[in-house]
Amino acid sequence: MPKTEKINPIFRGFCLFAQISLLTVTSCSKPQETPYKQKDDLKPESLPHSADINLLNLPPWCSVKETADEVCFRCEREDGKIKIPYEQCLVPSESFSASANCTFSDGLTKQISCTGTKSGETFKMDSSLAKEKLAAVLPAFLVGLDLVVRQTFSDQSDVAKLTADLSAFWSSRIPSIVRGEQLESVASDLVSLVKRHVKTPLTDEQADHFRSITITALTQLNQELLGRKDYTLSQVILRGVALAKSIPEKTLGDASKNISGQAIADLLASENAKTFLALFKSMNPSILGMSSIEDFLAELTTSQN
Repeated sequence: MPKTEKINPIFRGFCLFAQISLLTVTSCSKPQETPYKQKDDLKPESLPHSADINLLNLPPWCSVKETADEVCFRCEREDGKIKIPYEQCLVPSESFSASANCTFSDGLTKQISCTGTKSGETFKMDSSLAKEKLAAVLPAFLVGLDLVVRQTFSDQSDVAKLTADLSAFWSSRIPSIVRGEQLESVASDLVSLVKRHVKTPLTDEQADHFRSITITALTQLNQELLGRKDYTLSQVILRGVALAKSIPEKTLGDASKNISGQAIADLLASENAKTFLALFKSMNPSILGMSSIEDFLAELTTSQN
């Protein structure tokens, strides 16, 4: 466990989440898991304002159709063999131009943003895959959880040490997990981490069992994210809780008392988490895959864990 820095951890968390907030996503519709054929009139080469598209730097899988009354964007993502369509329209002001008023963010998440709408509100269209959203938000959530734990428990407590190590472990391996790559290696590394924290050594049989169910859980998670727009962060967290509960309680010491969805929800509803929750509330709630932060916390407590 690295020594706590002198910088106020809540302030440091604010800085980290301020950067992550640039990756916020908008609400998504239900995924369509059947091949989608794009209409000819929305192909980029057939659009009346092809110059606008070039200036906007839309990727080849996105197109825009502009009229005086409506501007519509359509994107088609491919994940595995599944094609997922995204479409959203805005009502433009008289001076609106896609090339001048819109930008495309091609970071970890993919988003089109436009100013100059008739309503005056900023238009946002997200075309991120579920796995991209998870890769954007989970590391941020883990850093925030680690900061809250440090505010609540002694830095030398079992739960603080385990949370810090797990936060660093999962954050560095999210890209591999969402792509379904090197899952056996991830599982073996997790077993090694657990062995460093247990109070009584795991038997070879217990270690092999934990490694096996870890591979199964990560494989299932990858398959559930495949070809989807939506996901819920709470369900991903609860999957991790179930995985942790496969380790005998006595081997984890005090940390075992805090491994449940209810315990995590209670921690995030405490005084020490107010700044953390305020930052999440300032982001679009769909980054959690839920309609609100309250729904997110409620779902953490619904499963028997």
